[in-house]
Amino acid sequence: FISKFKYNNFNVEELVSICAMFNIKNLKIDENFMFDVMNYPYINIYFDGIDNEELCKKIVNRAVLLKNIVKVYSEGNSVDDLIKNMNTEAFKEEQESTESFKFDVDIRGLSVNQAGRVEMMNKFNAFPLKGKVDLNSPKRIFTLFQNKFDNKTYTFFGRQLAGKDEHTRFYTKYDLIHRKYLGPTSTDHILAFLMTNLAQIKKNELIIDPFAGTGSILIPPTHYGAFVFGCDLDVRVLKGYAVGYVRKDNKMVSNEADIFTNFDDYGLPRPQIIRQDINHPSFKKKNNTFDAIVCDPPYGYRACSKKTGLSDYKKEKREQRLKQKMKKEQDHNEERDAEEDFDPDY
Repeated sequence: FISKFKYNNFNVEELVSICAMFNIKNLKIDENFMFDVMNYPYINIYFDGIDNEELCKKIVNRAVLLKNIVKVYSEGNSVDDLIKNMNTEAFKEEQESTESFKFDVDIRGLSVNQAGRVEMMNKFNAFPLKGKVDLNSPKRIFTLFQNKFDNKTYTFFGRQLAGKDEHTRFYTKYDLIHRKYLGPTSTDHILAFLMTNLAQIKKNELIIDPFAGTGSILIPPTHYGAFVFGCDLDVRVLKGYAVGYVRKDNKMVSNEADIFTNFDDYGLPRPQIIRQDINHPSFKKKNNTFDAIVCDPPYGYRACSKKTGLSDYKKEKREQRLKQKMKKEQDHNEERDAEEDFDPDY
């Protein structure tokens, strides 16, 4: 798993949710695992089709917090244990393959220099591979994990079925740092994608955020091809005046923008936006209109809404100003008529 400090409690839950979304059967997670994403970021899993690389890629590509899925061929307390405990029958197919490969060494809780890492990899010469080494774009990636945790060393060796580098993940393009239109409570892009995965949102589904704000939560469902609707009581944040800001050259400057600005900037379809109080929805209540609701509830005073229209006090003040304006115009017209009627030669 990838460690995102604020969201580490969602790692396993996101994986389970994505597997359910893809209708994966017989998902089993080791109930005795010592999962600690900061110190031991691995869990043992099994599901029908676990060897299906395309299925594993679908899971990893959809997940925000999952780094890779690795098929384990050996495990133990040291590299020497890995050599002794190697599942030679299962690994024989890898030895016969002529596909290119490379080795990765992932070490946590221990200090091992480059020479030590090379020595670890050289021990696997006991199981020679026919394919050629390709460090840039290999067909296969073999990973040696060694992790010291709770005064014990855990070592695993396996082939990566699916994986993606954290820094090239798709969601980085939606980082709030680079987003044009923001409000005081725009939802973090990683959290928004996590919410979308927990809601198991798929292509062509109907999704609604009843507290849309600047539309941050609506972006991930749109990215996945869902049809999205957004509602908000505060017309200011939807239309982009007084509340939201536009980012230019990584500086926040007040400018004209609205809830559609980010969608246009990302090249995403615009959502359907309705200005309304969700306590009195305009949607028909027959059947189930939407497949999922994803939202970040209102924040109260820090981002309080301002309803459309005027209070009684402001209405009274406005009427007084209108009366004064009308009286001023009337007096002006009377003076003008008097001047026109006056004849100096009479």
